Amino acid sequence: MGAVAAIVWSCAALADKVATLPARGPAPINERANIRAASETASKALGHATVSEQDIVQGEAAAGDKAGTSEGMIAIGKTTGADWVVEPTVASNEYGTHVELKVCQVASGRIETLARDLDPKVDATTQVTEMLLLMLRPQGLGDDPLPWSKKKDDKPKPPPDVVLPKPKPAPVAPPLVWGEHGKLSVGAAGGIGSLAVRDERATKSPRFFAWTLHANYALPTVKGLELTLRFGGTHGPGSGLGGDVGARYMIAASSFAFGLGANIGGFGALGSGIAGVSLGLDPTLSLAVAKPVQLELAWKNRYVPSDTPLLFTSAELAILARF
Repeated sequence: MGAVAAIVWSCAALADKVATLPARGPAPINERANIRAASETASKALGHATVSEQDIVQGEAAAGDKAGTSEGMIAIGKTTGADWVVEPTVASNEYGTHVELKVCQVASGRIETLARDLDPKVDATTQVTEMLLLMLRPQGLGDDPLPWSKKKDDKPKPPPDVVLPKPKPAPVAPPLVWGEHGKLSVGAAGGIGSLAVRDERATKSPRFFAWTLHANYALPTVKGLELTLRFGGTHGPGSGLGGDVGARYMIAASSFAFGLGANIGGFGALGSGIAGVSLGLDPTLSLAVAKPVQLELAWKNRYVPSDTPLLFTSAELAILARF
């Protein structure tokens, strides 16, 4: 058992590529298909990679009428990129199923054959694995004793434990949670708006384009509360620049957050000369789209109390990076 386990470890360490050809022989087609499937499963169990059916067909086409010979099996190996080519031959007899494996080492062109009568009480894959253990290795069959060649009065030994390789599960990214990837977020926004309150004598369209630079800092002591800094401008009726500071309270639900911000600052109109304190109120919807990135849709409102009061209201979409 120790020698067999050592062979299993050795074969697994090689991790070669094995091309298993369709089984030949007089046995029924379903029996031949089962032995071929058992050969492929055995190769995988020994740590090797198997060649796809499409590549096998291309390899057989490359071998042509030389299939089954050393030259033909080498051609199949080179076409498919396999290190080993395995060709089972299956026949039925009075004892059950007789299997012969022909194995070609592509690099050297060496061909070896090994045959046995399968025990119907033992899984066929296990028995084929015992055969390939001795063949899919650089030294080939060598002088090692055949595990199934034993006297009838010998105490039967259990087959070698062959553990099929388990596929590694794909890593699952943790779900995004809004606000958990940093305290500071900075970004820029753009949108369109309208002058809801303006000089009664104004005749032009009240619509304008707005842009805003954002900076927010989440207080570590109060969950959801962020200090805000804004600087932006409007282009159109009432064009001007303004900036303000304030705070907003955000309520997070998974990767979403919604909240309300209040601001105070200053605004100066570029054409009319109107300037003064500005008061703001910003309902906001935010979405964390990636670990450092979030999108925000804000309804931005700025009121400038003066002799000619102004109320700017706009819808702006922002993209921010969070650190």
